[in-house]
Amino acid sequence: MSAAFDESIGAEGSHHPQRDHLGGFVSIVCFKQALKGAEDALGAAARVGLIAAGRARGNQLVTSLGLAGTITEPTDALPKLQAALGADGTRLCEVMTMELEGEDYRIKLRDAIETWGEDASSTQECSYTLGALQGALKTLTNRKWRGKHVVKAQTNGGVDEFLFQLL
Repeated sequence: MSAAFDESIGAEGSHHPQRDHLGGFVSIVCFKQALKGAEDALGAAARVGLIAAGRARGNQLVTSLGLAGTITEPTDALPKLQAALGADGTRLCEVMTMELEGEDYRIKLRDAIETWGEDASSTQECSYTLGALQGALKTLTNRKWRGKHVVKAQTNGGVDEFLFQLL
């Protein structure tokens, strides 16, 4: 990625970058294949890299929304995250709910790029999406979180669930 690439693209109210001839988006099939190819070739190292890339993107997204360090309760940012990650934003996923469970947060979403279209026997996890949510929570709250993909869409009617625990 070149230094000139605008990483704030996709936040609510910003423009989407447009390639000269193909526009601003890529096929979900092509992106999924890139993710799977990296995971097949590199195994666990790919998951670590995808989570780190997602964390960086979540941080950038929250910063570009002007929400860095401004939220005591992450649930207060839900509408902005829904807009930024959903159909009006980057289209990474549709965030459905963000619920407090003690000191932990459970986030439910659908249409995550990694698990969309997978059958019930698939073991595909949402590495990049997990990282993006983790980075967003960290930047919103100035606190570190450990995230885990606890329920996969393939076995839950198309809904992925993530649990984030305060470190």
